[in-house]
Amino acid sequence: MEEYLQHLAGDISSSAIDTHIISSEYLFLTNETYVENYVRFLETFYDDIKVCVFLRNPVNYFRSVQQQVIKARSYLTKPDEWKLQFKPVIELWSNYAEVEVIEYEPGVDSCKLFCDWAGIDYSSLVPLRKESNVSISIEQMLLLEKIQSQLYANYENRFKAHLRVLEQIRFTDLNKPKLKEGVRAVVYQKHKQDIAWLEENYAINFLDNELDEAMNDFCIDSETGMPSVRDLFKVPDEEMVEKYEIHVLDLVLKKLAQRATN
Repeated sequence: MEEYLQHLAGDISSSAIDTHIISSEYLFLTNETYVENYVRFLETFYDDIKVCVFLRNPVNYFRSVQQQVIKARSYLTKPDEWKLQFKPVIELWSNYAEVEVIEYEPGVDSCKLFCDWAGIDYSSLVPLRKESNVSISIEQMLLLEKIQSQLYANYENRFKAHLRVLEQIRFTDLNKPKLKEGVRAVVYQKHKQDIAWLEENYAINFLDNELDEAMNDFCIDSETGMPSVRDLFKVPDEEMVEKYEIHVLDLVLKKLAQRATN
């Protein structure tokens, strides 16, 4: 942290402008000492500090998190043990600065939403090359799970660079991952009080009457006691799962054959 602040102080001091945007997921903090120290540091450079929090529906965010988790290990997260701590984060930052909460929605330009809030001319910005987590299909998740469990059981929680190639191997009619209704209900009901607080204080409505009344249960069939992809997600087309595996294997064999003839 100290080294980071030293670099940040140097960047701020050398800048010719007096307004800056500092963006990082590492500022999503519940540790009051860290937040207080960070704010005190910023106050040595700025008279006015404003905080903008982009927040995604916890149910949808849980689904997205699992799509990334399976890229690093062979099992998923228990939904009844997972919590997006947005309420304490917002409350903590509110003790030190003005906080605005904006709903994140896939397909909506978050940069434009931020510019509208901050009073920045969006049309004057130069777009950068996007670096983001790639969403994968349920078929890709199942293949990754098989590779992780069969070949890398002793290397859990580590991203394997070569497995990212799967993100680029597409196939017709692959299915977007969809959580089972019982799993969605577990996540929703675990966040229900915080969601109601969010609607009351920031007019962001993640309330869902259907999930409120749904059966909030899920079953772990895995021998390890940790959720598998099939435990948490719907698998709508078993034939497509097999077709995708065969498609990937066929591409690999063609590549090896091509290399052998060169």
